[in-house]
Amino acid sequence: MTITSTTTYKQRLRGWLSYAFASEVFVVVSLTLFLPICLEQFARDNGYLQPEKTEPCSSLSGTAPASADVRCAVKIGWLWIDTASFRCV
Repeated sequence: MTITSTTTYKQRLRGWLSYAFASEVFVVVSLTLFLPICLEQFARDNGYLQPEKTEPCSSLSGTAPASADVRCAVKIGWLWIDTASFRCV
């Protein structure tokens, strides 16, 4: 390798590493900010009240405080997942 190709290689490597670092930060920040919001909306739109799973969770009044015994579940594939696992505290 000549000096110019080594210099070019190092510049390109630094550029690639800088880009990779910047894009990783973007992905982490966007996932931590937007994923909980999207999951909560998904659970609200597609969830059903437990244990019967016949009445949609969207039928609950948004102004009334939710009682501790009211739980919703979402069917993803063949599994019913409790939507409390989607909520941020």
